Parts: sequence; structure tokens; C-alpha cells
Amino acid sequence: MNYYQALVRARDEKRKSEPEPKFTEGVWLPQVMTGAHVAGMGWDPVEVLREGVRKWHRFSWSDVLKVAEVVGWEKWILELERRQKAGIQDAANRYREQQGVTGSDLDSVTMVSVTGITGIGFDYATIIEHTDEREVGMQRGCPIVQGIRDFGYEDHPLVEDMMLWCDTYDNMEVRATSSDIWFTHTHCLGRGDKYCRFCIDSRDVLPGENYYGTLSRLRDVKRQEAEEEAGGDVGNLWAPAFAVLKKLESAGLSQEQQLRMGNQIQARIAVSTILIGSELIGWERFINGMIEKQIPKIREMARNVGTKWGITGTTARDGAVLMNIGMSGMGFDDHQIVRWSRNRVEGVARTCPIVDLARQSGLEDRLEGISLWCSAWHTADAGAMNRTVSCTFTHCLGRGDKLCRWIVESDEPEEKVVRIVREPPVAEKVPA
Repeated sequence: MNYYQALVRARDEKRKSEPEPKFTEGVWLPQVMTGAHVAGMGWDPVEVLREGVRKWHRFSWSDVLKVAEVVGWEKWILELERRQKAGIQDAANRYREQQGVTGSDLDSVTMVSVTGITGIGFDYATIIEHTDEREVGMQRGCPIVQGIRDFGYEDHPLVEDMMLWCDTYDNMEVRATSSDIWFTHTHCLGRGDKYCRFCIDSRDVLPGENYYGTLSRLRDVKRQEAEEEAGGDVGNLWAPAFAVLKKLESAGLSQEQQLRMGNQIQARIAVSTILIGSELIGWERFINGMIEKQIPKIREMARNVGTKWGITGTTARDGAVLMNIGMSGMGFDDHQIVRWSRNRVEGVARTCPIVDLARQSGLEDRLEGISLWCSAWHTADAGAMNRTVSCTFTHCLGRGDKLCRWIVESDEPEEKVVRIVREPPVAEKVPA
């Protein structure tokens, strides 16, 4: 029995043996974050939201690479275009309306692009050129590359083409404003370049060329142009210049508002990636693919959270606190813990950001397996200090249930002293 099958069995057995869930007011964020479990260090909405965006980044990019490894970049990008283009353009048109953008020139494109990355961590960009013909930007840091590194995918061979994924979404957004302007990342930190560099300008599409073909060709053409301009080293082009913060300030958004907006944007990307990716390779392969890198990294991060907040116990209750903090800032604000003891914690929710965002993206038909993905994610968090602690989602709004309900529990007797269990070698699969 593989990990996916073990999760299915646990869900189905607990669903039969547990009473129907019911919602009552319990505890969740910010109660946990301000209580004794975190040494009274308090609730900082801005920092919590910033960390929430980072978490969505980690899932987004590791899942992108995991699926690309199976189906290849071309099939992956063409499927994203097919399933996401209309929704991305609709969102971009809403940005245009909100910002009063009515033109189709380069200024209009960049204004919408800035709004589209608000609050998701692209705080490093320096615009070294902005004319009527083109905009060129460079940056020395990237939340996408950092998310890839956080989950252990920095040496994955497909990272060198990650810029094509960036161009995929950027140009679906651009199409709401212009049909001939193309947003192209010519250089990327993920492939070993010193800088990330992008160039936005007008280019022609060749006859018979599909979306992937256009993106990959423009990347190669513009990259060569940049290196010729720089005398072989694109780093020579970098210089202190102007950033895009003024455009954000003119939008009247506070830092907290920007991060809330960014959380929604990045969460929608992550949810769409999970659901479309699972459709391409199947839920079983998708979830089993979490074992090698994602689950060990989630556990490692949860243990670091325990160190930071002084959570040293190894009971299910301690694990549930780690799970709660691990979800902080990600939009799970309706979730309530309704019953708890040393070795069993139960929670319910009336709403779920994953389900809401799936519906917004037209992917509600792909939610059948999302509760198993949640079980895998939260078992890694809750079981970080004790491998006998697991989390099982017995009910899920995405499957048509009235409530989401999960149970965190340990299979060890109450009186047993539990020790921290260190991560096994990669070759050892996650047990049921």
C-alpha cells in the first residue's frame, strides 16, 4: 500500500467511525498565536501575512517542477494556457478597471503587471529602462527561486526553464491590455544567472507557433540580444535605477492590504497548480510525489517553528498547535478547533480558501482529492515532532460535504513518553 492509498483508507475508515461533524465556536487564529503556547510574543498581522505568502510560494513552485518532470514543459504550459487564460485575463481586466487604466500601450501593460504582483514578494526589481518602446528590469532576489530552494528543488534540472512558467502567467495577464506586447524573462537566478532580467516590448508571433513555442523562442532571442548588448555578461547592465513602488503607493494600498492581496494572488496560483497538475498526472502520483522532498521539508520547517515558539511537546495537541501556526496567514480564518485533549484534536470549518479559489478559477470539478493533499500536508506539520501523530480530513467542502472536518491524533497510549523521531533517509517511504 502506497502513501496515497494509506491516506484514502484512513479517510474512509474515520469517516465511517466518526459522528457527522458539527460547527461550534472554538479556537483558532489568532487565539493560538497570542496564547501561552507561543510565549505571549503576540500577533503581527503584517509578518504573519508575509509568511503566508511565502508558504503558498513553496507549494506553487515545487508542484510546478514536480508536474513538469512527468509531462514536460510544453504540455504543462499549454494546459495552463487552456485552463487559466480566461480567468487571468478577467482578473487583469478588473485590475485595469480598479486602476483606471484604459490604454493599450506599454505604460498600461506595466501598470497592470505591477498590480498583479502586489504583495507576493517581488520587492527586488529595479527598472533600468522604461521608454515608449520597451521596459527592462533586473533583480537580485526572487520569491519563486527562494520557494524552490526552500523545498529542496534548487538542483532540479528543469529549474533552468522556470522562467517560461513566469512568462506563461505574465503574458496571459498582458493579453488583457495588448495583443502584441510580450513579457519575457531573459535571465533567471534559478538557472545560475547573476540576475533575473526581464524585457517587455512588442514582438511578432510566427505562423503556426503555439504559446509554448512563442515563449521559448522569445526567451532565446531576447536573451541573445541582452548578452550582445552587455558584451557577454548581462551583469554589466545592472545599475541603481528606479523601482515600481510609486505605482503601488498611488494605488492607495497599505502594506497589510498589499500582503492580503498578494496572499490571494499567490494562493490562487498554488491552488490552480495543484488541481491542474493533479489532473495531468493523477492524484495518486501527485500525492506520492510529495514524499521525497516536500514532506521532509515541511517537517523541518515545523520543527523550526517549534523551536521558535517553545513548542517542545510531542502529543497530538502539540502537533495541532504546529499545524495551526503552519496555516497562519494563508486564509484559513474560519477554521475552528472544537474539541481537544492530549492525544486527539478535532477541528471544523464552514469555508475554505482552497475550495473558494478553485471555484473562482473554474476548477471545482478537480477537488475530489484535495482533502488527501491536505491530510498529507498537515500530517507533515502535526507529526514533525512525533511520527505517530497524523492528521486526517474526514470531510471536505470540495467533495460536497457541509463542513470541512479534520482529526489530529496519536496512536500511542496516553501514558507513553514520546521521543522526537528524526527524519528517515529518502529511500524510506512515509509510513501509513
